[in-house]
Amino acid sequence: MMDKYTLKSALACKSHASLEEWIHGFLQGEGNNIELSDGLKKEKRIYTGPVYSPIESLTRVCGPEEGMLYYEPKENFDDRVEILVDLYKHGWDMPPLIVNDLREEYIINDGSHRVEALRKMDIKEVPCIMWKTSKD
Repeated sequence: MMDKYTLKSALACKSHASLEEWIHGFLQGEGNNIELSDGLKKEKRIYTGPVYSPIESLTRVCGPEEGMLYYEPKENFDDRVEILVDLYKHGWDMPPLIVNDLREEYIINDGSHRVEALRKMDIKEVPCIMWKTSKD
């Protein structure tokens, strides 16, 4: 994994008003989520963070469970989670999740595998970049 897109680098961007640039660089590169990057660019967004959020307050929309917006077969999902658990145990500075703040619900737009890796290790909080539309 590259060192460019880490929690540390996201925190540094926060102080230099370049968090949005970090988000799109991550999503279009190692985050491999160009669709989310393109969607976020469709209107003005307000980004906050990274901040730590309780894992239990976050809603995944990607995974092997029935009814997931972005379904992924269980074996594929579990394999990716195991790789992330191993990386984390070896000192990986995990990039923050990207989460849509809908006030009543916090939707993980990018980071479902990361949050499940942390949950598996019984970690209770996760760094997140929260976003909402400028209308909110």
